[in-house]
Amino acid sequence: MKAAFHITAGPNERQALHSAWCFASALLQAGHSINRIFLQGDAVFLAANPTPASPFRNENANQWERLIAAWSLPATVCIGSAEQRALGEGHLRPGWSTGGLGDWVMACTEADRILQFTGER
Repeated sequence: MKAAFHITAGPNERQALHSAWCFASALLQAGHSINRIFLQGDAVFLAANPTPASPFRNENANQWERLIAAWSLPATVCIGSAEQRALGEGHLRPGWSTGGLGDWVMACTEADRILQFTGER
């Protein structure tokens, strides 16, 4: 099975981010694949380099960074969401790159399952 992950939960919504990470880890360990992790909305802060002054520091970001590196996963930050939050390529953690909704649409067409993780609203 090939899965695409769409995450919109912000960094303060730790349970949603942790659930997404646990699900992704379990899928990969079971022999499935992930063809794209796509962050949109406040979730883009998950890919941001931590700064001492940042209110969005998050331990989940370290877990995602290791998972992406270990499995060579394609990880994309929505360029529109990043620009609205003043996050450019130079502000992203290793393994993350910016991309557009076209990248997400392409991932959806190639995936067997589309998984979305949102925060509580």
